[in-house]
Amino acid sequence: MRIRYLIRFEKRGNLKYIGHLDLLRLLHRCIKLSGIDIDYSKGFNPHILASVVLPLTVGSEGLSEYAVFEMKTETGAERILEKLNAVMPYGLKCLNARKMPDNEKPSGAICAAQYFIEINEKFNLPKIAEEILQSEKILAEKPEKIKKNSAKHSERANAEEPAKTDIRPLIYDVKAQGEKELRVLIAQGSMRNLRPELLVKHIYENQGALYFPYKINYIRSELYKADNRGNLVSIFQTDTNSV
Repeated sequence: MRIRYLIRFEKRGNLKYIGHLDLLRLLHRCIKLSGIDIDYSKGFNPHILASVVLPLTVGSEGLSEYAVFEMKTETGAERILEKLNAVMPYGLKCLNARKMPDNEKPSGAICAAQYFIEINEKFNLPKIAEEILQSEKILAEKPEKIKKNSAKHSERANAEEPAKTDIRPLIYDVKAQGEKELRVLIAQGSMRNLRPELLVKHIYENQGALYFPYKINYIRSELYKADNRGNLVSIFQTDTNSV
């Protein structure tokens, strides 16, 4: 039987600029330095059995990110946290850990995420939030791969063209948090997924303003799954308490 732990950690500050593969390499290095009894894959090129759940977009901070560690032996959650935090760099910190049931699949269970979006503009965010929730349809540009053409596929295989898509069904809640911040609950996961950048670009377009990514700070605060009653709960929870 596999011995797996779900690790909740935060990714803050300048670490928001490293991508998923670099974050994974950093975690693997911390695991080796910590000396925890991690398990390895079998074969000629064994690698550490640790993976990140639903990686963040580059440029976003995370208050509740998750990783799955597969261990060789039973290890107390507190001991894992203590050893990992002793070697982790500034901006990366383990917050909680729990042992996972053998049949738990956190990546497949995720259906929503909450973000705090800081917008450094003179927008009326309470009014914008109300308009979004009252809208029946919100069309936003979403890049889609162009289908291969027998004559030009070698030149255009990686090209993208904007396509309009309705993102309103993927927006569950929007609230203004003061004058410069929105708290949004959106669909994320393997089945339905909305990038918060699409929502923010829509806001800029409606305000008649130019979208500058450096003026926006995205902070993902939690990942959610649905419990047996259909309520959203943190993927770290094993009970049925709703949001």
